[in-house]
Amino acid sequence: MEEFYVTFQNIEVVAKISPYFPSRYEVLQVSETGSFMWQMQNFIPDDHGTSDHDLVVIYRASTKDILKGRTINPTLPCKHHIMIDNQEYDFSYLEIGHFCHQLKKGNVNIIWALLSPIIIYRKPAVTVLRDIIQQIHTSDIVASGVGMTISQLKDATKRADVRSPEKSLKTAYRTSQFVFNHLNTGKWQFDPVTWTVTEADVMDLIDNIKTLELNGNYEPMPIDSIEQWIYQLRVVDI
Repeated sequence: MEEFYVTFQNIEVVAKISPYFPSRYEVLQVSETGSFMWQMQNFIPDDHGTSDHDLVVIYRASTKDILKGRTINPTLPCKHHIMIDNQEYDFSYLEIGHFCHQLKKGNVNIIWALLSPIIIYRKPAVTVLRDIIQQIHTSDIVASGVGMTISQLKDATKRADVRSPEKSLKTAYRTSQFVFNHLNTGKWQFDPVTWTVTEADVMDLIDNIKTLELNGNYEPMPIDSIEQWIYQLRVVDI
């Protein structure tokens, strides 16, 4: 799927959301990771009737502050239910060092934030990290992806009184489908789930993931390349 915004910066959108950027830190990237990323905003709306925008803001703390031993926040408090032009936004915030630490582990949420086809703002340096991850074919995402899928499956029952079970099932399926497609093809695909799925469908997909993981020939996450990238990012800030 092509990126919706082909430039590093969507000026109109940035102007609207920039009041919610962390003022103390440099923003490196803002990407969308919710239903809009999956092109599913019209298929699994939130309880209030429309899907909200889930934005991940990746920021960078000053290298000089790090070397001086000052406290660096790996995350900042999320901001929920922010209304902008009659649309609801949720903001989450990750410092780039913490982001890369989780990326090395194959955290699927982090991979989504980095590779999302909806990029609202990005500094050119992040493109290099994105390219590193785009080129790998790894099974290191299985633990995170399957774990998330199981949690989302549980939501179908546990949160049935406050959230549509259909939404939870489709969310679980799209997570496992993302992992399965990557293992099967080597690509990172954000495919929507527009059909009705059952818990059995999701469990079948998990079984297929485990079969591929067992029988496939995959690369580990490129830890050295990620560490070299973050090193270069820190050094140029001195």
